[in-house]
Amino acid sequence: MATKIKALKCPNCGSEKHIDLGNKRFLCKSCGTEFYIDDDDITINVNHHIDFDGKSFDQGKKTMGIFAVAVTVGTIILFFLFSIITLFSNHYDSINSSYLSGGDSINVEEDYKFIIPMHHGKDICFFYLTKRRYNIYGDTLPKFKNGYYYGFIDSKSGKVLKDALFYKTTDNRSSESFRPSDADISYFYQSKKWYMVIPDHYIYEINPNTLTVRDATKAFFANKPAMDTGLSMASLINNDNGEGFIVTNNLGIPFYYFPATNRLYTKDAFEFARHLPPSELGNELRDSVYFHIQKQNINPNLSRGGRYRLWRIHIKFHLGDPQDTNYFPSDMKGCWNDDHRLVSYEPATEWFTAFDCKIIYRDSKYILLMYYPTISREAKTVVQLRSTNGEILWTKALDDGIYWGVVARDKANFWMKLRPDNYVSLKTDYCYSMSLKDGKFQRHYYFPIEYSVPKK
Repeated sequence: MATKIKALKCPNCGSEKHIDLGNKRFLCKSCGTEFYIDDDDITINVNHHIDFDGKSFDQGKKTMGIFAVAVTVGTIILFFLFSIITLFSNHYDSINSSYLSGGDSINVEEDYKFIIPMHHGKDICFFYLTKRRYNIYGDTLPKFKNGYYYGFIDSKSGKVLKDALFYKTTDNRSSESFRPSDADISYFYQSKKWYMVIPDHYIYEINPNTLTVRDATKAFFANKPAMDTGLSMASLINNDNGEGFIVTNNLGIPFYYFPATNRLYTKDAFEFARHLPPSELGNELRDSVYFHIQKQNINPNLSRGGRYRLWRIHIKFHLGDPQDTNYFPSDMKGCWNDDHRLVSYEPATEWFTAFDCKIIYRDSKYILLMYYPTISREAKTVVQLRSTNGEILWTKALDDGIYWGVVARDKANFWMKLRPDNYVSLKTDYCYSMSLKDGKFQRHYYFPIEYSVPKK
């Protein structure tokens, strides 16, 4: 009997389109199902084991593949979104726990303007001026006031000897005329006092022995008729010109004030006085010796030196009044002596190899130098102590590069506030000491920039 089926349909999808494979076998063009008819020419069976490369089946595979990829990508995206949300949630919780005031404590942030070692009797303390912020967030706590604070810290123990409010941010002073953030500070050797200038027109005396900071502006000019109109501007003068201030009254007239002698000079009088020869200064002259560092660039394309030596300079010093002590350029290739106060000068050392060499401390007995042995970025900071006759007492290479500040000395150690290179991004300053005897370098404690205090 011939195999004739009036309407042969695919048992899988019902399509009538098929390919006759012979021997009563057929292949559906729509879904790729192979089926065959039993000998009774009626029963249709499906062949489940075929390999079909038809176009429709390719499209099905592509559709299923795209769907699978979409599901996979979607799952990955959802996973990353969940991770990011969790991360930010944890970060926010961390910020809350770190910055927001807790139930029993308040977070405090410090932004130090100065951390300077000073003599406190026979010991050393650190004076600081900082912009302080209490993260109160709406709490009514009158004793916590945002603003500038000053204080003193014992160098050896790190104990705060005094902490006091200097300027409250809600004070009525104009922010343009009172700017602690632009303050300048200097030690006047003739007066034996520390002074701090707050632009535009405030001068403060810092006394580390009494742990006080007082406004000296009115006392300086109480009996100076030229300043009766008031002070409009004040700033430190260049060290080469003496230890004093440039002050301008409210008529716009500049003067030069020197605390050691309590003298106020007009500009013309200042220029005249700083060039007076010794013969016209009488008993106001003192013999003085200081040290100058000569620099020679071994590479004309670099300004970092390479060769240095120390010079001993003998001058006649006008006690606490105008000077003109800038006698030499850094390379010592010239000399100015307009005031005829330069007595003599001579090398105190031989040439030595160094880069970016600086005198970071000097007194009547010692000279402390800081330099780099090479121009390499990895070069270690070297500190060298010499006597005032030029003899090397010790030389120390430090493990880290160091940003140097002011140095003070007691009987046994040099004290300083430093910031290692690898801590710069953290804005963290540390108290260090160097032994006068052998140069032993020690880190003692850090000056905190964030901490918590009890509410009560």
